[in-house]
Amino acid sequence: MPSGTTYRGITFIRLLHLAYTDSNYFKHPIPFSSYTRGTLQLATDRSLFDSLAKDLNQSDTKDQIFSTNDEVIRQEPVLEAVRDRIYGGIYNAMDTNGDIWEFCQNLKEILVEKYQVKFIFNEEVKGFEVEEIEKQKQYRVTAVLTQNGNRIDGDNVVIANGTYMTPLMKQLNVYIPVYPVKGYVVEIITPPNIPLPLVNICDEVKKIYISALAPNSERGVVRVSGLAEFAGWKDIGVVSEPHRAEYLLKQTLSWLPHLSSYPTKFYSCSRPVSPDDVPIIGQVRSSAVVYENVYVNGGHGSKGWTLAFGSSSLLAEIIQNKTQTSIESTPYAPQRFA
Repeated sequence: MPSGTTYRGITFIRLLHLAYTDSNYFKHPIPFSSYTRGTLQLATDRSLFDSLAKDLNQSDTKDQIFSTNDEVIRQEPVLEAVRDRIYGGIYNAMDTNGDIWEFCQNLKEILVEKYQVKFIFNEEVKGFEVEEIEKQKQYRVTAVLTQNGNRIDGDNVVIANGTYMTPLMKQLNVYIPVYPVKGYVVEIITPPNIPLPLVNICDEVKKIYISALAPNSERGVVRVSGLAEFAGWKDIGVVSEPHRAEYLLKQTLSWLPHLSSYPTKFYSCSRPVSPDDVPIIGQVRSSAVVYENVYVNGGHGSKGWTLAFGSSSLLAEIIQNKTQTSIESTPYAPQRFA
């Protein structure tokens, strides 16, 4: 049986394939606030630094190793006030930071105007209309049924409803293991002239990720995400444990103490996580049943935006029955959990 380290390496490679595929599929420029300045993983002692460096050596990436706090401060000057806490760090220049809400709004406009995509909001899927094909155990979904009594026809059906994928797929007698893992988000709102991180900052020990959105003339925003709460489907999107968000804020201010006097906002989100932390992409099939026109795209965890275009591109190729996809599809197939 592969070791835990081997599993992490395999997972990393599979995620990397989707992430690298991502940038190749922007056929239309999508305007949104973003910049590519990378991510800095911080190490507060020799043991953690050695562990990060070891993982880096096994991953075959182009990350830089900073073995002194001077090197770290040169890369991220805003950490000068906490210099004594820093032993070293790992810097990945490829990571991008952006405003996902703005991105999604502009993407929606492109889909509507250029591709006549129709969005239907406030319409809950309650079931499916299914017909059996002559082949044994093969079925086809002919329509999606909603709570308002509407019937939506389609040639193919893609289930991409995040944390609600598992309960919905039960209606088709198929088990797709996607579990909601709640995370918390803190936003710190500053005046526009306050020094903010130039790069994303990752604290591996406290499991927090700090990023600054591109500032404008009115304000700056530092967004912090982290933690993992296995709370099931209850209170999704609700800050049910405020002390966890307070913990994120406390840890953030330990790195950025100059932000302590500014207002904050707390949010929560539920990340759709698969058992092996690799997205589930492909045709719905199991040992008991096959749906010839039903596909899933989910289980991306906290990396949904990072992997979105690579995942969608792979799924499009699968739906088109391409004999050879751009990346090997088997590691992402739903039947790996059958």
